[in-house]
Amino acid sequence: MTLLTSLLILNSCHKEEQYIRTKVHGVIKDYYSEQPIANATVGVYRNNSFFNPYVDDTVATTLTNHDGEYEIKFHARKEDEFGYAVYVNKEPEGYNEIYHEEIKKRHSNNYNFNVKGRAWLSVHVKNISPYDEHDYIKITAWPAQYGRLEAYGVSVDTNITCYTKGSNNIHIGWFVIKNSIQQYYADTIYCPSLDTTYYTINY
Repeated sequence: MTLLTSLLILNSCHKEEQYIRTKVHGVIKDYYSEQPIANATVGVYRNNSFFNPYVDDTVATTLTNHDGEYEIKFHARKEDEFGYAVYVNKEPEGYNEIYHEEIKKRHSNNYNFNVKGRAWLSVHVKNISPYDEHDYIKITAWPAQYGRLEAYGVSVDTNITCYTKGSNNIHIGWFVIKNSIQQYYADTIYCPSLDTTYYTINY
């Protein structure tokens, strides 16, 4: 056996020792309707729990089929400090979750995930009884993304749209000043998943 052949075999064995073939498969469904989610991106990402060196990257992705089924085969690092997790993403529905279930290397891991979609709240804001240019309103919605507004003047007539996890309550509060009189209001709006709920604030 030549030296070159020996080195090639040794290098091949070294690679086999470093990486372990692993499989993750299952079904992705909507959390509320329990209907399968088609064409969602499912990925496996790797991180290093010891952070030396820091590693956080995607190693493989696939798309779910019509029945929400997915299957990913990848080569996992055998070292214990390297862990693997599954993420699910689909826009514009707002499916976006990371799952840290233990993925066993050199195994066929069966994981089914129920993912919560997004819910939207559209708020129409209008000054229907203006006093002067110092009229003021400040709106905050929580837990929600982009749920804030601050406006002055007599001609406010606008919309804000925010979103949160589906089938959830959004708490909204608004602070109004007119003619130096300060008032605070609040309400709670239920927002079903994968739908837009409309709300009006007249002040």
